[in-house]
Amino acid sequence: MKIQNLVSPRRDNTSLPTNGNTNGDGIPNEVQGQGRDPMTILKMPMRGTVHVPRSRIWRAVVAEFIGTAFFVFFVGGSVQTPAIIRNEAPATAADFVITGFVQGLAILCLVASIAGISGGHINPAVTACLMVVRSMPVITGIMYMIAQFIGAIVGAALFKACVASRGGDLGATVPTWWINPFQTILIEFFITSMLLFVVLSTAVHAGVTSSGIKPLAPIPIGFAVAIGVFLAGPLTGGSMNPARSFGPAVVSNTWRYNYAFWVSPFLASVVVGILYKIIFLSAPISQEQAHNSGLEFAPSHVTLDMGSATPEERALASRPTGISEAEFINRSASNEDICRVPLGVGTAVMRSTGQGVTEQSLHSSPLTGVERAV
Repeated sequence: MKIQNLVSPRRDNTSLPTNGNTNGDGIPNEVQGQGRDPMTILKMPMRGTVHVPRSRIWRAVVAEFIGTAFFVFFVGGSVQTPAIIRNEAPATAADFVITGFVQGLAILCLVASIAGISGGHINPAVTACLMVVRSMPVITGIMYMIAQFIGAIVGAALFKACVASRGGDLGATVPTWWINPFQTILIEFFITSMLLFVVLSTAVHAGVTSSGIKPLAPIPIGFAVAIGVFLAGPLTGGSMNPARSFGPAVVSNTWRYNYAFWVSPFLASVVVGILYKIIFLSAPISQEQAHNSGLEFAPSHVTLDMGSATPEERALASRPTGISEAEFINRSASNEDICRVPLGVGTAVMRSTGQGVTEQSLHSSPLTGVERAV
């Protein structure tokens, strides 16, 4: 039976502080409002992406290189193939639909393919955003970015080798004639922010909650890329990705306003990362979240079978606990070295202290409502 390690091991054995005094909901008084300070939230790691052991970082870096090379190759094809078909005539609205559709599908397929190896970033802006929210180490992020930029150059060069003189600018992002640098930065900032918000919501945050959206994350991410290209393609080229703009620019020597496609994505990475943690991770978690996570102060009377719960039970389960979701994520992910094994109706959770499995419990599946036994 294959056991997948979903989180990094805990480095100490501390737990939530408590002196035995609780409020009416069974929550220790000491944790009321814990982790709600904005600066505290910003400093907390946001676990949820694929944990890459040091011994396997090189595989993740190679995966990012390959994924970005493939993506930039498909970007060139999505831009230049319609141009070749129409014999270099001016682009039409249908061309941008095709371009957005191809790029969105390419991201969907590539993210789904390498997500289990590297997290499937394929975009330095995504990597930078995860560094801002402290979801990955800085050194690893820098290695990812180097691989992505080199992969983008290789992908553009391969596409040029395939189409030779018919490759044009290889899909380089160049704003239309009436768009100035400030407008380029503004447009790219907004569409990149939308993409990063989708990534954090579906691929990172959902990975440490019980929503179950994470396996489907490549789909909304692909649609976000397609929407960005539909909207900004006729204006700026719809990059949302510094590597996607850098590779074709290097190979085709097309540099007009290229700096805008670096400033916007990285600025969006910082802004979205900070705002997401402060706004969406400062709210207190519910009783049900605490119970499902197995936190020590979770009320034992909260049922997991919400399908048959009474209105009173539903209200109790949704009542806030008193600690922020950021603190919940931090403690849940770092509590122990947790390995989850699907059991059909539930999930066996085995906790290791470094000397083998010491205890195990059964968590219910959100689809079956099987009661949690500890």
